[in-house]
Amino acid sequence: MYSFRKIIGVLFMVFIALPTLFGIIWAVGITKAVVSPEFLSDMPREIIAEIPQHVDEMIKEMQDEDFTGDDDARAWIKAIARADTSPKELMEEIGLLNWLQNELSASLQDIGDILRGEMEPKQITLNMRPLKQALQHKAIDRYIMKLTENFPPCELEQLEEWRDEHDDSFPACRPDPRIVEEVLRDWRADVEGDIEDEVELFEDARFLPRGLSTARTVVSLTYLLFLIPAAFIAFGALIGASSKIGFLHWSGISTIIGGIVPLGMAFFTKSIVPWAIKWFPYEYTDHDLSIRFQEMLVDKVGGITTSVVDQLFSPVIAAAGTVCVIGIVIYALSFMVTPPAGESTTTGPDAASQSEEKPAETKTETQEEPGKTGDS
Repeated sequence: MYSFRKIIGVLFMVFIALPTLFGIIWAVGITKAVVSPEFLSDMPREIIAEIPQHVDEMIKEMQDEDFTGDDDARAWIKAIARADTSPKELMEEIGLLNWLQNELSASLQDIGDILRGEMEPKQITLNMRPLKQALQHKAIDRYIMKLTENFPPCELEQLEEWRDEHDDSFPACRPDPRIVEEVLRDWRADVEGDIEDEVELFEDARFLPRGLSTARTVVSLTYLLFLIPAAFIAFGALIGASSKIGFLHWSGISTIIGGIVPLGMAFFTKSIVPWAIKWFPYEYTDHDLSIRFQEMLVDKVGGITTSVVDQLFSPVIAAAGTVCVIGIVIYALSFMVTPPAGESTTTGPDAASQSEEKPAETKTETQEEPGKTGDS
């Protein structure tokens, strides 16, 4: 009978309790990461601050002789390098840099303050109108016109490529200025239709008391989810164990296994991402700038990507490690429990066999008593 209960307990742990614990660990860890001020506010602001510098550095690096782009790509890069205005200066002139560093950064800062409990929860809306104005600035027209002045006149086939609205790449030639204006006008119409005037970044959360950290509140609520796998593990231990000590053994070992598996998965994923980025399968077509451009882009954002991955998986590792520690503590407590008098400390099949042998021995001794009395 005990062997059957043990099999049922193992199956319940393997197929219900442990998978539930795995999922809760990942859910709590990822939730803690994505609602943290560091992930939603601080890290994006750091990325925004580095964008202009990365753009200029990539343009300079692509001027090297080993740049492996097609002829049009090399021609465009050389034209950008010879231009009187750098991409960073253009971003500053049209107001794009100001929108990134002020409007967007300020909204992210407010989100971080709300999550930390330093600001009363409120709706955060990002004003996209300055961005739309920046992308419609006439300085972009002048910049493109200046670049095309360094190119030879377009041939008939190249003009068709300029007019193709489904083609986002343009040959390195000088078309009629009216064609450039038409292309830019169509592009601005797409921008006007695709970008909304306002974007809601954070919903109003006035149900939370002032001064209470939204991030900590959300994470604290997710911790309650651990009650589900805890109940499953306890139920499975009750099925499989036949004593208090056995119950603690089952609970402790199951909890340790439930923490070790997601801990190993999180460490593996966290360590493999930089390797995966390094060996990313770059796509290349005739109109791409080059594989070298993509490599440089990955190199520039590689540190950012690593930081994002670290921010995402560190809470998972912490949650899984905590579960392992709890399992070790539960298992250690089993050695501190004193079994009742006459109860064997052995758990498992041996305990069942011993419990079945003892009544048989007692019965034999009882049957021998009358014989001894008659002889006397």
